[in-house]
Amino acid sequence: MKERGNPIIRFLAILLVLSSLFLGFPGRVKAFLPEDIDVQPRTLNLLRGESALISFYLPKSALVTTKIFDSSHFLMATLEDRLRCPEGRHTVKWNGRDTDGVLVPPEAYYFTTKIEFDDGRHGLYNPAFSGGKDMGLISTKIDKQKREVSYHLTESARIRIRAGVQKGPLRKTILDWVPSGSGNHVVAWDGKDETGTEVIWNKEGFVLNATAFSLPPYSIIVSNSENDYIDYWTERARRSGMALMEYMRTSREAGAALVRAREVASKVLSGTSGRLSNYYLINTFINRMPEVGMSFRGDGIVSTGDVPVVKGRVSINVTLSELTRKILTEQRYEVVFYVDDVLIGEDETGYSPYTWILDTTTLTNGPHIITVNIATLSDQVGSCSRKIMVSN
Repeated sequence: MKERGNPIIRFLAILLVLSSLFLGFPGRVKAFLPEDIDVQPRTLNLLRGESALISFYLPKSALVTTKIFDSSHFLMATLEDRLRCPEGRHTVKWNGRDTDGVLVPPEAYYFTTKIEFDDGRHGLYNPAFSGGKDMGLISTKIDKQKREVSYHLTESARIRIRAGVQKGPLRKTILDWVPSGSGNHVVAWDGKDETGTEVIWNKEGFVLNATAFSLPPYSIIVSNSENDYIDYWTERARRSGMALMEYMRTSREAGAALVRAREVASKVLSGTSGRLSNYYLINTFINRMPEVGMSFRGDGIVSTGDVPVVKGRVSINVTLSELTRKILTEQRYEVVFYVDDVLIGEDETGYSPYTWILDTTTLTNGPHIITVNIATLSDQVGSCSRKIMVSN
């Protein structure tokens, strides 16, 4: 028989729990979150001088702190710091500038609001705790005549669209986890691969894949700015007296962002309802398509040019851009080679520069397309294709 324990003690324990719900223990007051939140507009064109208005309702006077963060949880701006605000509707404006007054780059941003009442009640609204829902495959439509790809999102999300060949290489990343608002969208694409070598949408086995995950609620998407993403962060690092990668990894701001990222991960993983995207918790700065280059060397080069003529054994030299190389320094990645979209070799321990020897005597004379994919453990894939003319 299960022991039930002393009924008097059980009664007192229940009474203690109920009293804590109504009265609260000292230092454990009931949390408060702002009500009736709204952000307008939610997409900003900073080149037009647009600003976003963040508003919510306060049932009584309170101290309010509102901050703006980027998707990697770096602090971008403090809009108000323990500002005394009266009861009623409260509105604060963000002009798309950071703490130093510099326009932020095109990206998605979220705000947090901390509320402190005189009676000790307080709360922190952080929408990043609610983002990252896996939205699965997104339906797309290609209009070859207009050279466009269209898609629809039911809510604001980060979307990736990639094109390639079934059981073959990735040939083009059309959108690389780009933040987009809800509704209909159109993106230009001429059907060519990453390096413009050939049109691929008419190839046998052509595949277009689009996936997305939700942004934090009330995210503000900056669509246009005078600052490029990498240029902005390079300059911000310079203002701190640091190189870009040093700043992103070792600066005080990066350390604070990492703490916030861990808090977001803990909250999301413990409280999410539905399927969480694997990509939501990856730092946006490093979760980017590798930039890949390819060249040919060796005695097998008969002539150079846009379409080199080759024979015999030829060295394929694969290089990464400086930024990609620095980002992947502490990651493993794979180098995969294809000829005419057919796998010919791969190496799971990639490095840059990387050399692969191609024996062209195994190919027929005439034109061929060489494609290399750089694939990271976080499922980012860079692609580069070059046409060669085999003349053995």
